[in-house]
Amino acid sequence: MNELNDLSRQNDELIISKDSDLVVIRDLGNQLKEYKRKYEQAKTELRNVKGKNISSDIFPHVKISLPH
Repeated sequence: MNELNDLSRQNDELIISKDSDLVVIRDLGNQLKEYKRKYEQAKTELRNVKGKNISSDIFPHVKISLPH
């Protein structure tokens, strides 16, 4: 009977640990989505800056070349 109680306790601990791991995995997945969104937003902003060549409007005598 003690062995069954020990196994039951171990099973409960494993379930709690698994649930905790699932919470961490979900949170990391959400963080990954957020970083991907920020990355795409930064790429779009950079593309817009390259397209507008803002520096030539403000400082026409200064030439800035951004890598493609």
